[in-house]
Amino acid sequence: MIKNIFAGKWEFNAPILPSAMTQDQFASKWPQVRGQAGTWWSKLGDDDLDQVAGKFELFMGLLQRKYGYTRASAEKEFNKRLAKYESQASNQRVAEYAAHQNSKQDAG
Repeated sequence: MIKNIFAGKWEFNAPILPSAMTQDQFASKWPQVRGQAGTWWSKLGDDDLDQVAGKFELFMGLLQRKYGYTRASAEKEFNKRLAKYESQASNQRVAEYAAHQNSKQDAG
């Protein structure tokens, strides 16, 4: 924060940082995102998601238009939901692996 000495007010001038996710990363995750997006954001219809077609900038713009997010809040919300989804998927894979290992031990 920078204090505006003349006006006696606090101003916050944060630069918009580039997204941590590249277009290629987003495109590779698009099938999972596309499948979850309707659950995560009910205002997004199939036509909206078809238009995005794996393009990160279009998706961020769509979230901004439909939900009134700022660019930064759209990215933050997307990253939060994606991280939670990936964590749950990872936990599921670990549980399935452990169950498979246990069944092999029981059979052997």
